[in-house]
Amino acid sequence: MTNECRCFMTYSGLKLSLKLSQPLVEPVLNDRNTFLRAWF
Repeated sequence: MTNECRCFMTYSGLKLSLKLSQPLVEPVLNDRNTFLRAWF
């Protein structure tokens, strides 16, 4: 089973399961110092 890692800028929700929003693409990650990683 291969997991895919995606990066997101924000989330909503107070408990698990969080709703991740605003996905980031690889070139943008170099300019950011905070982001969330999620494996699907």
